[in-house]
Amino acid sequence: DLGSVKSTLEEGGYADKTHEFARHVRLVFRNAMEYNQDGDAIWNSARKLLSIFEQDLPDIENGVSASTRARREEDRSTLVNVNCKACMGKH
Repeated sequence: DLGSVKSTLEEGGYADKTHEFARHVRLVFRNAMEYNQDGDAIWNSARKLLSIFEQDLPDIENGVSASTRARREEDRSTLVNVNCKACMGKH
């Protein structure tokens, strides 16, 4: 379960073992999908969280924190807004 993943992470059990961390997280979500019916709330949540995890895994592997990813998104949003104001919204 994710509690075990968290404990192992906090104890340093995944240090330099990103593949083990990823394997355990995937196992948790796949088990939730295996033991719950396709389409129910738990199954849907597990599927969505697994998808998000897979999208974020490259950043995790590269040591990019969630706060750094959030800042990147804010920076992109600000840049788009600045560009829109600069062109007077005519793009």
